Amino acid sequence: MKILKILFVFSLLLLQTKSDLLTDDITNLFQQQQQQISNKYTPQINGFLDQSNKCEALNTDILPLCKDIAYNETRFPNFLKQKSQKEAADDTALYLPLIRINCSPVLKLFLCSLYAPPCVKNYSSTLKPCREMCEKAKSGCEDFMKKYAVPWPDYIDCWRFPSFNGPEACITDENYSTQSFQQQVIPNYQRTFSLSAPASQNQNQIDTSFLSNLTPQQQQFLLNSLIGATNSNPVSGLPKQNYYQLYAAAIAAAAAVQNQQTNTQNFFPQQQQQQRIKFICPPSLQLITDTKNTYYLNINDDYVNNCGMPCENNLFDKSEVNFSRSWILIWASLCFSSTLFTILTFLIETSRFRYPERPIIFLSACYMIVGLAFLIGSSSTNNSIVCKVHKNAMMQTKEYLVQGVEHLPCTLLFMMIYFFGMASSIWWVVLTLTWFLAAGLKWGHEAIENISSYFHLAAWTIPGVKLIAILWLQKIDADILSGVCVTGLRNMNLMRGFLIAPLLLYLILGACFLLAGFVSLFRIRNVMKHEGNKTDKLEKFMVRIGVFSIMYMVPAIIVICCYFYEQSSYNKWIDYWLKTNSIEFNLPPDYVSNILYENDRGSMIFSLFMVKYAMLLVVGITSSFWIWSHKTVSSWQRFFDRFFMCFDTNFGPKYKNEAAV
Repeated sequence: MKILKILFVFSLLLLQTKSDLLTDDITNLFQQQQQQISNKYTPQINGFLDQSNKCEALNTDILPLCKDIAYNETRFPNFLKQKSQKEAADDTALYLPLIRINCSPVLKLFLCSLYAPPCVKNYSSTLKPCREMCEKAKSGCEDFMKKYAVPWPDYIDCWRFPSFNGPEACITDENYSTQSFQQQVIPNYQRTFSLSAPASQNQNQIDTSFLSNLTPQQQQFLLNSLIGATNSNPVSGLPKQNYYQLYAAAIAAAAAVQNQQTNTQNFFPQQQQQQRIKFICPPSLQLITDTKNTYYLNINDDYVNNCGMPCENNLFDKSEVNFSRSWILIWASLCFSSTLFTILTFLIETSRFRYPERPIIFLSACYMIVGLAFLIGSSSTNNSIVCKVHKNAMMQTKEYLVQGVEHLPCTLLFMMIYFFGMASSIWWVVLTLTWFLAAGLKWGHEAIENISSYFHLAAWTIPGVKLIAILWLQKIDADILSGVCVTGLRNMNLMRGFLIAPLLLYLILGACFLLAGFVSLFRIRNVMKHEGNKTDKLEKFMVRIGVFSIMYMVPAIIVICCYFYEQSSYNKWIDYWLKTNSIEFNLPPDYVSNILYENDRGSMIFSLFMVKYAMLLVVGITSSFWIWSHKTVSSWQRFFDRFFMCFDTNFGPKYKNEAAV
C-alpha cells in the first residue's frame, strides 16, 4: 500500500548489515546527537491497541514529528489503519526534512493529525484532518515535489478527507489553544476542531535537532539521500528514483525557504545571491579519505570539503590533455637543455661570470629545476603523479585529482616548481638590483660580491617560508594538463596570495631597478659622448640588458595575465563542468536549469593555457641569451682542448703501445 514505507524499511535493513561502511565524516557528524540519545532516551514500542480506541499519551520520542503540536493525547488505529505510534513513526521519519524546511505551514499539523490523530473526550471516533488543510499542505509542497517527479501520495489524497463544511467532524488549522481544546466537549458530529502549533515555535527556523531522534541507519539514509542521487547505491541497494525522490524535493523546498532567511544551518542547502542554490557534493564525487578536508571543490567561492574532481571527467577532455602534455614536454625539454648548457658554461669558467651578471646563473639554475619537474610530469602517461585512487560515497573505486600532501610524487614536483619558480623571480630582482648598483651607484664587482650573501638569503628564504606555509595548509592541487602539482588551482584566494601577488611584486621591483639602471646608463653615455669617448661597448651592453629584460618581462607579464584570467573565469568553468555532467552526477534539476550561469565551452580558451605553460618555461630558454657570444665558444674550445689533452695523456698512443707490450 505504501511503497515509500516498504522501500525505506528495506533500505534500513540493508544499511544495518553494512554499518561498517559508515565513513568517519558521517560518524563525526552525528556523534554528539547519538551520545545524547544514549543518555536520555531508549526507544519504546507500544503494543497493538484493541478496538476500544482508548486515549494514549502522544510520545514525541517515538514521533518527533509531533513535538510541540497542540495536543498531547492520541488514539489508534489511525486513518491509515496503523495500530501503534511505533508503526506510524516508520512513515513519519520520511517527512522530517520537509517539516523542518517548512514548505507549508500546515504540513506538520496535517501529518500529525493523519498519523497520530488527537484523542478527544466524549468523542469516540478517530478524527481526520479537514480536506482544506490537506489542500493547503499539498499546494505548499507539491510544486517542489513535481520538479523531481514525486507525486503527492495517493493514500493521502485530499478527496479522502471530510470537508470543513461537511457533516463529519475534522481538524483544521485555525487558531485554537491547547487548553481550550482539552476542555472541549463534542456534542455532535458537526463540530470542526481547530489546532495550531504553539505561538513560540518559529516555523521558518531550520535546524538539525531532529537528527537526535533518528537511528544511525536512518541518519546514514538521510545524509546520503540529501547529498544527491546515485546511479546504483551499494549502501542501501535502492534504485535512484526511490532513493532520492523525497529528499530532492526537500532540497528544492529548502532553497525556497532560505531565500527569506539570514541564519541557516549547513545541513540544508542555502539560497545564495542571484537565486543560486548551495552546491551539495554528489556521492560520486564525495570521497572517503583518511585525511579530513584535504579534498575540496570550489563552487562559486563556496569550498565543499571531501569532494573531489575525477581524473577522467574533469574540465578538459582526453585529447586536450594529450596535446597539452606533448606541448609542455617540448618546452620543458628546451628549457632544461638550455639552462643545463648555461650552468655547464658557468662551471667550466666560473671566473668569467662575476657580479652584476652572476644572478643570471642562479636564475638559470632555478629554471633548470622547474623545467625538470615539468619534464617529469608531462612525460608521465598513466597520471600516476596527479591522480590517486579513492573510494567515493557510492563505494566505487575511481581515480581523482590529487589534493593536499598525501601523494609524495605530487608533493615533490610541487616543491620543485614553486620553490625554484619563486626563487627565480627573486633572482630577477637581484639581477636588476646589481645592474642598478653597478650602473647607477658605480659599485664595483667586489663591492657587490661582498653583499651577495644577503642576496642568497633573500632568494632562498622567502620562497622557503611561502613553501612551508602552503605545505602546512596542505593546499596543493594536481594539474591534469601539465601532469604536475601546483597551488591555487582550485582556491582563488591562494592563487592571488601565493602566485599573483608575489609575481606582480617581483616584476614591479625588478622593473623599477631596471628603469633606474637604464637612466643611469643613459647619463653615463651622454657624459662619455660629451667628453669624446667611445660608447660602443656601453651601447652594446645596454642593448643586451634591454633585450634580456624584454625576454624576461614579457613572458612574466603574460603569465600574470593568464592567472588573472583564470581566477576571474574559474566559477564559470566549474558551472559549465557541473552543467555538462549533471546527469552523471545526479544534480538537482533546479540547480542545473535555473541556477547555473548560461555559458559555453568557448569561455574556457584552451590556447591560453598553452600560452601560459610556454611562458612559464620560455625564460629558461632565453636566459642563455646572455652567454650567446664568442666568449662562450672560446670557453668550450678550451674545455674540449683540456679534455682531449687529458684523454691523450691517459689513453693516447703511449698507453696503447704499453698495453700492446
